[in-house]
This record gives sequence, C-alpha cells and structure tokens, in this order.
Amino acid sequence: MKKSGTRHKILRILGKKSTAPIVAGWDGFWRIILLDLPEERKSEREALRYLLKKAGFVALKNSVWVSPYPFEHLFMNIKKDLNLQTELMIIVTQFIDEETKKELFKTFRM
Repeated sequence: MKKSGTRHKILRILGKKSTAPIVAGWDGFWRIILLDLPEERKSEREALRYLLKKAGFVALKNSVWVSPYPFEHLFMNIKKDLNLQTELMIIVTQFIDEETKKELFKTFRM
C-alpha cells in the first residue's frame, strides 16, 4: 500500500469528527503501544500519532504511548489492516512500577 493511501486510510478511520472517541471507565489495565515507523514513512507515523492522541494516549517516549482507556481493539484492527506486524506492538497490562503508576495517575487525572 502506498504511503499516502495508508495515511488516508488512517484518517478515514477518524472520520470527520474532531472529538475523541467516547471514554469508558478505567478497568485497571494500561494499554501500551510501541510505534516504530522509519523516517521514510513519516506521514503514516504522524497519522498514527494523531489517532493515538485522539484515542486518549499520551507519549511517554517518542515511540511509547500509554492509556488507561480500552481502545486496544481499534489499534489491533489498524495493525492488521495496515500490515504493521513489527512496527506497531500492543501491550495490555495491570503491572506497572509504583513510581510510573503515580505519574500516570497524575497525567490522566485519576
């Protein structure tokens, strides 16, 4: 798939809404997404980052995004649809060290 085609597909997923998806209550799990797209796929990377932000994810590092909200299925579908087997990794966990957890609670105002 062409870079621009992928970008348009990601943006189509968002639709024309400028609002974030509806957030459900926290279920005690953290969603961590690792995103690693090279510079030559910059437009795809930026479109995915935009979608992550819209879904309530926060960048902990350049390639590491975290959220308490249950939107991992959206990104599992994107991973499959865009054939991003190694470029996008999804982790759902309850276990995060206490210092990081404190920072995440502060970040997400929980």
